[in-house]
Amino acid sequence: MPLLRLDKASLHFGTQVLLDEVDLVISRGEKLGLLGRNGTGKTTLLKVLAGELSPDSGERWLRPGVRLARLEQTLPVGDELTVFDVVAAGLSGAGELVAEYHRLVHDTTNTNLDTLARVQQKLEDVDGWTLQQRVETIISQLQLPADSKMGELSGGWRRRVALGQALVGDPDILLLPMLAFDDAGWRLGYGGGFYDTYLRLTRPGTPWVALAFETQLVPRIVCETHDLPVTAIVTEKRVIRPG
Repeated sequence: MPLLRLDKASLHFGTQVLLDEVDLVISRGEKLGLLGRNGTGKTTLLKVLAGELSPDSGERWLRPGVRLARLEQTLPVGDELTVFDVVAAGLSGAGELVAEYHRLVHDTTNTNLDTLARVQQKLEDVDGWTLQQRVETIISQLQLPADSKMGELSGGWRRRVALGQALVGDPDILLLPMLAFDDAGWRLGYGGGFYDTYLRLTRPGTPWVALAFETQLVPRIVCETHDLPVTAIVTEKRVIRPG
């Protein structure tokens, strides 16, 4: 069942053609690696899939109700924000309410009871207690320090927070920043044990799409307990699926 589809999608930056009538279908259970040399449109294709860029022509179709999350390659910013704030931000507008409630109940000296009651009512209106539990579960599973400031964390911990933000919305499709290759095979390059964590925190069959950098080798994922096939997609302005 298609979840996301591109039909004859083209995109130009000036005279440079990055996507030329690209056809691509992402279905449940797929694992896709975007392969290609620098400048062949890998990152651009990922942004078009995410809806961050619109093609000049052609169509991007996302099945109604499908949730899509993109794990950014850059580290999260906002040194004064707490880990809980950043993870909850993955819930969009409702995340602000969840984060505000968390701050209010943990600030025992300055909590305004009227404000707390108002936020509680708003949470009830949007099933916020389920969302709060989801944030707490993701933070627990990733072993994140919920009330630490982002400015206190190392780059590695910030990446884990970014992973939590991407997964907290229970996405149907996950877009990843990179795959890397070594002698053992293809590894998700966002930190050790990433794929095992991904399997624990997403529903079975959730597809993902990731950038990759080797074009001559048949890819596969290697992680702590899994060895799973990945479909290679070579980007040379047109998308090609090797047999």
